[in-house]
Amino acid sequence: MNHDILATYQNKWGDFDLSVVVGTNINERATTNLFAQTGKLTFETGYWDLSNGANKDDISESQSKRRLIGVFGDITLGYADQLFIDFTARNDWSSTLPIDKNSYFYPGITASWIFSELIPKNKVLSFGKVRVAYGMTGNDANYYLTNPSFVQATATTAYLGDPAAITFPLNGTNAFVASATLGSGTLRPEMTSEAEAGLELKFFNGRLGLEASYYHRITKDQIFPLPVDPATGYNRMVTNFGKVRNTGFELVLNTVPVKTKNFQWNLDFNVARNWNTVLELPEGLDGGKSIIESFSTSKDKVYAYAEVGKPMGEIYTNLPQYTDDGKLIVGKDGQPLLGADIEDTGKNLQCKWTGGISTSLSFYGVTLSATLDARLGGYMFSRTKNLMEFTGNGIITTYNGRKPFVIPNSVVAIKDAEGNVTGYTENTTPIYLYDGSYQKYFDETGAAQGGEFFLIDRSFAKLRNISLSWDLPSKWMQAIHFEGMSITAYVNNVATFTAKDNYYIDPETTSYATDGDLAAQFGESYSNPTSRQYGVNVNIKF
Repeated sequence: MNHDILATYQNKWGDFDLSVVVGTNINERATTNLFAQTGKLTFETGYWDLSNGANKDDISESQSKRRLIGVFGDITLGYADQLFIDFTARNDWSSTLPIDKNSYFYPGITASWIFSELIPKNKVLSFGKVRVAYGMTGNDANYYLTNPSFVQATATTAYLGDPAAITFPLNGTNAFVASATLGSGTLRPEMTSEAEAGLELKFFNGRLGLEASYYHRITKDQIFPLPVDPATGYNRMVTNFGKVRNTGFELVLNTVPVKTKNFQWNLDFNVARNWNTVLELPEGLDGGKSIIESFSTSKDKVYAYAEVGKPMGEIYTNLPQYTDDGKLIVGKDGQPLLGADIEDTGKNLQCKWTGGISTSLSFYGVTLSATLDARLGGYMFSRTKNLMEFTGNGIITTYNGRKPFVIPNSVVAIKDAEGNVTGYTENTTPIYLYDGSYQKYFDETGAAQGGEFFLIDRSFAKLRNISLSWDLPSKWMQAIHFEGMSITAYVNNVATFTAKDNYYIDPETTSYATDGDLAAQFGESYSNPTSRQYGVNVNIKF
């Protein structure tokens, strides 16, 4: 439910004008989720209903409620229709924050100057404006993170062959255990402060437009579950999370290359660059870094860290070992040796550039439009790639026709009686398919790249949408007493072009969305292919 109450005031005195808006917003979000499943029907008649289930394999229910109350105001002062200054302020009270600390205030100010008002009318510069702004934005927490919570219990046993074979209720007895994530009664709202400067220009009566902006943004007290010592009885603890800086620029170019009485072609471009740096983390973190997300098995370990001085999401894993002159060190079995400790790969979750192109062709009420998005840089973990190399389905596993080979430029360590390395000798031990060493090379050693082998470049260009719409003639609408009617046929997610090393998954796929926005960038685990969507919309105005 959402409730808005607004009051406005406007007045003008000579060259000065004033606009005031004050109001309140009350927003409540409640969800109820009921899940049940059965694995067998009592009567195999095709009657697919839970009441026809021979058993109830799983029944669960959850509810959540979040309430936010805010009061806000906006005051805009103008002079001579060219100078403007705007003051904004808002205070929110959120039910997801500690009850005695659930209020947070964030103001803002923007100044702008339409300098084209001072320039004589001309055919080149139609409009020009500069602006500077500073503001703050507050965010509350997710549901139920301020207090300890309890979840349905399970009991593990090695004898039944299933790590969660015993579930409750059991023989009429129910059980709950404390969640492995500890809530915090001292949470503060996440606050972002941003300074921005921008320029807006329009040329040739709007046929060419340019918008440019530069921003400097500081976010502090991000709410995130950090790992803690399991000896405490918890795996993670919700806390406010350091300080992060983002600086960057955005450019938007709008063009109308062709315009006639009945035909118009619009072509727009945008590009953005962001630099991200972790400035501070909570005291006491080991090595000045903290895990954002990870994937770990007995042989694969990939971690994404927040680390002071580096972009958010620095990726660590076990890497192969090399001699000082750059030769790969292998064991006596000819397999690459990986370091015992995880190391910085120098790769990061953050992308470097984003951009896009959108275009539309309009002719006698018919419009054909398309949108292309692009992203350059950044890496992600792919469990799909990991499994494809394990099973031998990846193209790279056909290396050398799967015939025996010796790893190029590899050496074996020579050790003395005490185990000290005294030198290296050339490796002559082949990797074979028949004895399993070929699979071990690609699966366990990551084709001599370690865990870095299971990272993929998340760069892509994606044709998001193509649509064809028709605005029916107004005289037809008048005959049936409609104000207007349009019919649109569309296809979404038309095509995706990925980096050359990614023939595995859609790089926008994530399996970690429930762990928060930061963790969602980590990667995917057993993801399904992205689907293409087709549809038709009919929009009628009465």
